[in-house]
Amino acid sequence: MNLFHATSDTEHLDRETHALFGHAVEGFKWPNGGSAYEIGQTPHLLRPFKLWSTVAGVLAAWLGPDAVRPIDWPADSHGPSSPAVGAALMACTRTAQRAGGEAGALLTGVLNGSTSYTRFCGLVPDTGPWSGYLTYTTLRHLTLCADTP
Repeated sequence: MNLFHATSDTEHLDRETHALFGHAVEGFKWPNGGSAYEIGQTPHLLRPFKLWSTVAGVLAAWLGPDAVRPIDWPADSHGPSSPAVGAALMACTRTAQRAGGEAGALLTGVLNGSTSYTRFCGLVPDTGPWSGYLTYTTLRHLTLCADTP
């Protein structure tokens, strides 16, 4: 099981961590040995998350570099912002068109829910379990995110 929680106020970070984890928080080790407050105050300690390059990389391993063009994808630094989600959705549409045939239909199926995760895993070369899962779940939710203001 995974738990994700975010707060915009670092003053509440320790309190909320305690509320979420109870007494287990005493055994929790933060990156670089810091506390929740220190990590919240020093975002440079956290590694940047490579969402879009990971998704594009998995698709390129599956569909080939001719179908997946890096220039179509948003920069990782844009994160899951509304403009980035819109750009990624457009990139998927272009990628499906370039891939064509069954591969393009299966990619479109990931977006609309008709291609299952099991089927997706059978199609995509081994890029590691995290990368494949991240790609499928990100693509599966692009349309939903694009519809959300």
